[in-house]
Amino acid sequence: MENKYLNLLKKKVAEGELNIFFIIAPPRSNSTLIEYILSLSTDIDVVCHEPFVGARKIDFDPEVGYKNIYDQLGGDHFLNSTSRKTILIKEMSQWLIESHEYKNLLSLTQNKILILIRNPLLTVESRIRRILKSLNLRPGLSLQQYLLDFFSKEDGIINFNEGLKTLNFGSVLQGAICEADKLGLRSDEMYISPRLEIHKFLLDSFAIKFNYASWDDIVEHKAYHEYDYNFFEKILKINLHRNFFEEREFLSLLKIVEYLDVSTKAYVVYDATDMRIKPDLFIKKICFQLNIAFSDKMIHWSGKIKIETNQNRKHEKIWYQRLYQSSEIKEPVEIPSRLSDFPSFMRKYILNVNLPIYAILSLKKSKVFDTKKLNLSKLIIDVQPENKKRLMDLGVVGKSTKFGKELVLMKDIDPIYAVTNDVSLMDDPDFISRKIAYKIELAQTKLNIKCDMDSVGFSLENEYIDLVDKNNVVVGITDAKIAHIKKQLHRVVGILLFDEVGNIILQSGTKYNLLELSVGGHVQRGENYEDAAHREMFEELGITTHLDHLFTFLPVNNKMGHFWSIFKGEIPPAWEFKQTEEVKNIIRVNFQEFLKKVKNEPDLFTVGVLNIINEYVRINNIQ
Repeated sequence: MENKYLNLLKKKVAEGELNIFFIIAPPRSNSTLIEYILSLSTDIDVVCHEPFVGARKIDFDPEVGYKNIYDQLGGDHFLNSTSRKTILIKEMSQWLIESHEYKNLLSLTQNKILILIRNPLLTVESRIRRILKSLNLRPGLSLQQYLLDFFSKEDGIINFNEGLKTLNFGSVLQGAICEADKLGLRSDEMYISPRLEIHKFLLDSFAIKFNYASWDDIVEHKAYHEYDYNFFEKILKINLHRNFFEEREFLSLLKIVEYLDVSTKAYVVYDATDMRIKPDLFIKKICFQLNIAFSDKMIHWSGKIKIETNQNRKHEKIWYQRLYQSSEIKEPVEIPSRLSDFPSFMRKYILNVNLPIYAILSLKKSKVFDTKKLNLSKLIIDVQPENKKRLMDLGVVGKSTKFGKELVLMKDIDPIYAVTNDVSLMDDPDFISRKIAYKIELAQTKLNIKCDMDSVGFSLENEYIDLVDKNNVVVGITDAKIAHIKKQLHRVVGILLFDEVGNIILQSGTKYNLLELSVGGHVQRGENYEDAAHREMFEELGITTHLDHLFTFLPVNNKMGHFWSIFKGEIPPAWEFKQTEEVKNIIRVNFQEFLKKVKNEPDLFTVGVLNIINEYVRINNIQ
């Protein structure tokens, strides 16, 4: 199908009457802030904010995106004019990939394309907060249905529709029915017709159940003061498409950068945190690289900020709230939450997709400044009784730190960002000991910085591992699937986890319908056994605990090429099992009974369990 508006834009570019700059970024990476800053250059005539935002809809027509750009330029008036215009277009990588238009769109410029990145722990956290704050500003059918069913179960009823048969509801649902009645809505229509008044009433009632005054109150306390995003897991999971957004955004960004590399189109990568530490230096450098004029107004501005966007409804404006209230670039003093603070369904893609891509793209950052020096920048944070414990737990301040304004090094504020600037921090015992709360996140970041992904044709769909010889010396690299097919030797970890009374934890309900070890998995390329053990333990069971190394061995009966290293640990007393994609169920078994079953009923267990326990019995001389 002919794309009328794309062709009109191409014509204007070819005639030298249209000059285009692009900013491509994942969500919550301060990209709208950078968009606004660059728009203050005297060389930028027009700004177009996320023209392809509608690509989230299945029936989205890319022509709409090009028309949005065309209209922003002035429409037919611009078409009939011979004057030259320069436009700055900011777009989320996700929309460009979903609309399959990134190649066509980016072909419109010969200028360098600005790619923005930011620590995913911060971008995902920011998105969660905005989603939660906007839930009571617009109705949603899935959430309304969830809340109606939630309160039905609280009343001892299977679901809302079942409860309609008797209308024997408690006070909350009786109140919701009264709200529906005011709207002229029958009670049976509440499950199929979302209404903001009902929606808000149910959200506020949900908050009151947990002793908070309102939905706004519970979001403020849980998300902004306690950083307890796990509390909202079920509500966030209602719309998985919306909440897996960050995973697709980072994947999309990597795909676009790979395309730019192949097509040899010029681009520059900047971390938004760099710019917020040294705004004068970095904004000047970006302007120089894009060949646009710098202005002091880009650092400090006055007057009300206006973003030209089609997202003008109340629940959409909340995404730009902080920017609207700003007059300068703020220092990056946001402390990243730990992986364990996020809902379980988000942790895996943050760890295995977003953090690796962030690390990979950080290697492409424009070296404007000695990045190691950025880590030593001193920023002011506010230490108060309500936040000091968290700051201590995350290694930002020490026990002796007093309340009030405190100068803190950037590397202590955001250790993930700091390691992308200086991977040698991972060899600093003092840094590692203070940042033990981020052990898994830091190990993953280091792994991907250390690896030259191009050497093996990096793809996130593959699991790259080290090949070893019979002496456990690394001799090559391959994909895990290939290693299994060829029975090539490679490293794997196994963990024996025990509860407080000495029962061993076993995985059940696996794809083989056999009992598996507490935790097991591949050692990734460039990773050591211990780091892999902690990573796998967190991925599979959400556990962070001390591990003791037991032994490393190469089984005689080795069908898969596994060179094992085995660890032992105790689960935290407060830990509760939550089903994940990898682990459907667990059982607890007395360890002595477990050893007997392995000996007498081997068909219940995987080959890996049999090999490990046989070695354990041999080493410990158990009869």
